[in-house]
Amino acid sequence: MGRAIAITRTDISARELRFIAKRTRDCRVVRRILAIALVVEGVDRATSARSSGMDRQTLRDWVHRYNCGGIAELSDRRGKGAKPRLSPTQQARFVAWVEAKAINRSVLASARACEQPSINHQSLKSLS
Repeated sequence: MGRAIAITRTDISARELRFIAKRTRDCRVVRRILAIALVVEGVDRATSARSSGMDRQTLRDWVHRYNCGGIAELSDRRGKGAKPRLSPTQQARFVAWVEAKAINRSVLASARACEQPSINHQSLKSLS
C-alpha cells in the first residue's frame, strides 16, 4: 500500500475540516477537504484517495498544497488566459471602428425601411 502522507498543519482537526467541508459550496474542494480529513485521522493514502474519488498521487499533491497554504490552496487555480494580440491603442481603434460600422448600418437600415412601400391588408385586397 501507499506510504503515509505527512500533514504538517496541525491547526485544524479532522472534525473541523469536516465542518468546513459542510459549509463549502465547491464540490471539488469538499472532496479534497474530506480526503485530507481522512489523512489527518491516520487513514492510509490509498484508502483516503479511493474514498474521495482520486488517485494516490493526486491526493499527495493536494496534501502538499494544503501544507503550504491551508484550505485556500485547495481551490482550483485559474489561468490568466491568452495574452491579447492587440495593444490597448489598437483595441480602442478597433472598438471605435466596429461602433462606427454598427451606427452606419442602423442608419442605412432605417433609411431603406423608409424607402420601401409598406404592405398592408388593404393593399393586398386591392391586388385580388
